[in-house]
This record gives sequence, C-alpha cells and structure tokens, in this order.
Amino acid sequence: MKKYSVTYIIFSTALVVFFTTILLAPLMITVAKSLQGKGFANYTQFFSVFNIIPYFTNSVIISFITVAFIMVFSLLAAFAFSKLQFRLRTPLFLFILCALMLPGATVIMPIHNVVSALKLINTRYAIVLPYVALISPMVLLMLKSHMDVIPGEIMESARIDGCSNFRFLITIVIPLSKPAITVSVIWSFLCAWNEFLFASILLQTSKFHTITLFPIYVEGDKYHLDEPARFAAYVVCMIPMFVLYLLVHKHIEKGFIASGSLKG
Repeated sequence: MKKYSVTYIIFSTALVVFFTTILLAPLMITVAKSLQGKGFANYTQFFSVFNIIPYFTNSVIISFITVAFIMVFSLLAAFAFSKLQFRLRTPLFLFILCALMLPGATVIMPIHNVVSALKLINTRYAIVLPYVALISPMVLLMLKSHMDVIPGEIMESARIDGCSNFRFLITIVIPLSKPAITVSVIWSFLCAWNEFLFASILLQTSKFHTITLFPIYVEGDKYHLDEPARFAAYVVCMIPMFVLYLLVHKHIEKGFIASGSLKG
C-alpha cells in the first residue's frame, strides 16, 4: 500500500473540508433560516397557504416523458455511432456533441420561436422537446463510450448466427450497458427536474408549472409569508432530490465504476 506524507494528508483533508463547506453552506443556511422564529410551524404556515402537489406532479410527468424520449433516441444513436459503419459517422457525431458547448441561454430565443411555431407554448411538450435536444448529446456520449468497450467480436459472432442489428442491441448491448443506462437515466431525470430557464419562459401559465418555478410564487408579496416560511418552502422543494439521491447514489457509483470494465 502506498504511504502518503503527513503534509499531503493534512493538505488533502483541508481541501476536502474547504470545498465541502462551500457546497454545504447554502444548504445549511437555508435549513437554519427555515427554522428561525416559530421552528417547524414555519412549514405549517407554508402548507396552509400553498398547494404544492400540482407543481410536483408536473415535474414528475415532464421528467419521465423527457427521460423516455432521451433514452430511446440516445440508445439507438449510441449503438449506430459505436457499432455501425456509415458515411460521415465521425463528423455527425462531433456535430451532435457541439450542443454540449452551447449554453442554454444562447438558444432560448430560437427554441422559443420553434416551439411557438409548433403551437406548443404553455403545454408540457413546450419544454420536453428542448430538454430532449439539450440533454441527449451528453447521454449519447456516455452511452457510446460504454458501448465502445464491448468487444467487436461479440457482434461478429452474433451476425454469423443470423442476429440482426436491432436484436443484437436489445439482447446483448443493452444488458451489457445497464450501468451506463442507469447513470444516464438518473442524470437525465435530474437535469429535467432542476431546469429553470426554459420552464420559466415557455410555460407562461401556472397549469403546467414545475417545482423549480414554485419559489417565484413564494416570493410574491400577496401571500404575506415571512422570511422563515419562505425558506421552509425552499427546503420542501429540495427534499425530492435528496430522497432520490439517497435511493440511487449506489447505482451512480456502480455505473461509473463499471464504465470501461468490460475490457478487463
């Protein structure tokens, strides 16, 4: 086992503590503010004023629809770019990955014009389509990277046995890619759930508003919520993501560990 110097251990520990403090400080401040004054009664005050269930429902529906579209498109595209030979394969793949370099704010107006032309403004699909377009490139990259390490000999043997490309994808590639698929599903869901910019612009009526837009209403003066009750609302909005992380963090770790392990 490699031994580290005392200086290295102290320096590394200090860095971990420093960055952990930076990351956790806003969360701890929010929780502390939500308990000031009346304590948990701040949460009671918040729930007595707002019905948060519709916002949660919209977020769940939109996130699940988004993930479904992303995984179907990305799995097919990743398999094609990884295992099939066709003209312009590399240029097309690089072109799709260019979307990773585009900040969402730079394409909000073109996307708004397209969604408006399709008459989807103020519908769930108004943000589902942009989410699919913007999240898919990263998912495609993760899935293709994992599929690349699946030995080509397996596909050649399957073809000799009369296995079609689609059947090979379903019966061999997808089972071998479960770790990468799990990470991709979780990551896509988190991105769709936490997105704010497109939801705030493309969903102009409250009927389909997501949980990320809920703090806008909390800040409204017409509800006369004091500061601790507002912070209680923010804590409630964060709880689903913490619960989700507790449920799936082991799958995320296993997915990253398993990436590239097929060659070994």
